[in-house]
Amino acid sequence: MIFKKNLTNFIIISIMFATILMSKNWASYRNDTKIKKVLFFGNEFIDNDFLNSFNGEIKNKDIYDLNINELSKVFEDNHFIKAVRVSKHFPDKIKIEIVERSPIAVVNNKEPILIDEDGIILPNNKEAFKKIIPFLSGFNQNKLSYINGAKTTSPKLNEAISLLKKIKEKNKSLYKNISEMALNGDKEFVLILVDYPTRINLGSNALDKKIQIIESFESSMNPNGLYAFTSIDLRYQNQIITQEKK
Repeated sequence: MIFKKNLTNFIIISIMFATILMSKNWASYRNDTKIKKVLFFGNEFIDNDFLNSFNGEIKNKDIYDLNINELSKVFEDNHFIKAVRVSKHFPDKIKIEIVERSPIAVVNNKEPILIDEDGIILPNNKEAFKKIIPFLSGFNQNKLSYINGAKTTSPKLNEAISLLKKIKEKNKSLYKNISEMALNGDKEFVLILVDYPTRINLGSNALDKKIQIIESFESSMNPNGLYAFTSIDLRYQNQIITQEKK
């Protein structure tokens, strides 16, 4: 009986000791899983204050307690963010990969308005305004057409954005040299180039085809290309009317 009693006491004491030891190890492990690093990727335009606020909020939280779906939702509410992926990297790192909306043009309104290639209106952003991107002039001035995070409701502006997107994809050098795309009083699209400044009147129809014509015409006019002219008129079928620089 005495042996059994001592054995029982030994087992109880051993369990208590093991429990204390496991608790200490668990506490130490949980301390190791506190978030120490938050790594951001893909951010160019997003305000550093916005990102830094997450550093303070996330750091020292236990990585097991962090809800990545809730965190992703907060990022997706930022109109400059097109998509985000938040992942845990044990034991103590969080990786946040961002796909930003990149402005393709600035609408020349009462206040300049950034817009991306999907026609989404973007918030004002100092870094984005530093980019050399075309201005869009002569388009709808109605404020309701320009709501942050929403697609513009202006049909002509959407048409201009679609055209700029195609130019950017097929002829990057031309896109980079567009200072302004204007919608004139006759609802015709006019490109104004940075260099010399050459004006190209595209008219109001068959715009995709006319961009191809410009590319072919430019190639045939080397070495000066489009810049040998003050104006190029593509409004008329099967004709290119030009005015050379004096």
